[in-house]
Amino acid sequence: MKTRDGVTLLELMIVILLMAIIAGLALPGSQPTVHEQLRAAANIVASELELARSLAVSYNSNYTVFIDDVTNGLALRHTGVNAVLNSLPRELITTESSNETVRIVNLTKFRDTIGDVRIAATAELGAVMRAEKKIEFGPEGMPTSGLGFIIWLKVGREASTRYVTVIVDGETGKVTRGPLDSTPPPAGLSSDGLRK
Repeated sequence: MKTRDGVTLLELMIVILLMAIIAGLALPGSQPTVHEQLRAAANIVASELELARSLAVSYNSNYTVFIDDVTNGLALRHTGVNAVLNSLPRELITTESSNETVRIVNLTKFRDTIGDVRIAATAELGAVMRAEKKIEFGPEGMPTSGLGFIIWLKVGREASTRYVTVIVDGETGKVTRGPLDSTPPPAGLSSDGLRK
């Protein structure tokens, strides 16, 4: 009886195909990684900021996003002088909103996607960085303060905590997402400091 020393290409392809099927079945049930959680949360926050900016430009008025680290949410409101615009377009009202004048997005609602990502800190980026919990966009799409704005999001505890930032450019209003890293916000800007 003759023995074989190797595997055929067909046998190798079958093994690879079976491994791909098993991996495909296992992946949908797996939890998102820390990187994926932070990226998804940053995308949600950035989308809300971009929505406020877009409304400000479209309606030639001011719109403000208020960031609440206690409820882990954001609220978007019209803050311009034209009271007719106080009621937001109906399709923008969320189930968390108490009325048509505010759009509320609570990050906790997205726990399946973003896990336990929390708002760690928010700040206005002037000559000196200072804690600020809101950013207003004007008709040109820029922050009315003329200053940049940054939001830190975090997940994890102690040494395993990871952060990502969402940044609004003070001159253009453009919203960008920063890198994932372990660098916390500067001392005095953490959410505990904002609650004082």
